[in-house]
Amino acid sequence: MVGTTPALPPPSALPPGELPPGEAIGASGLGETGSEGPAVPAPPAEPSVMERIVLSKAVPKAFFLSVGWQYTVANALPLSGAEAAPRLHGINIDGGLLWQVRGFDGVAWPAWVGFMPSFYYLFGGQSAKDALGLGYGIYVKHALFPKPRYRFFLSYGLGATQVFVREISGRSIGHLTRLGLGVDVRLTRRVHAMVELSYRFFMLPNFELPASAPGSHDFHTVNVQAGFWYGH
Repeated sequence: MVGTTPALPPPSALPPGELPPGEAIGASGLGETGSEGPAVPAPPAEPSVMERIVLSKAVPKAFFLSVGWQYTVANALPLSGAEAAPRLHGINIDGGLLWQVRGFDGVAWPAWVGFMPSFYYLFGGQSAKDALGLGYGIYVKHALFPKPRYRFFLSYGLGATQVFVREISGRSIGHLTRLGLGVDVRLTRRVHAMVELSYRFFMLPNFELPASAPGSHDFHTVNVQAGFWYGH
């Protein structure tokens, strides 16, 4: 008969995955007669194991080692029998392990926080006793006005110190505070030469001395250090 729509085969007779004529897959993924839905973007692929390792890499670390000259600008150590202790010269060795905590984007000035051990020795000579000490504590470094080759910095630290004086038994354990200014000079991509000027305050209680001795033996030093910095 004219105008009669041809019969469609039952759905079970169609090949798998094929829809009847006139139907299209819509946005919901179901057959919808005469319409086509917008394309649905595929979900993002999960990062591979290697990509996860790269994305979660450790915070950049830095190391430094410096050696320098130390001078006591104020001294109450029991180094001689005189009423005023001599102002001694000595050597100082600093080291450090630090982690970068600022400046990853290359815009903000970098900053580092870490641990710094140090060793110092004061030469007494003929009129005074020698003294040596160990320092250890937290060290913080802030870059100032960094340039491609030169990078000025401010440093400060808080920690503890142990001091030994020749011919006096025992030791004195106290507090160490330091404040410094310096500059790093880039030699290679990761190696810098560094120079630092610092002021250090050593707060010490008494040694094993007679009861009439003063109750504290604080001393202050000015240090000039030079060494190498390895890191960014």
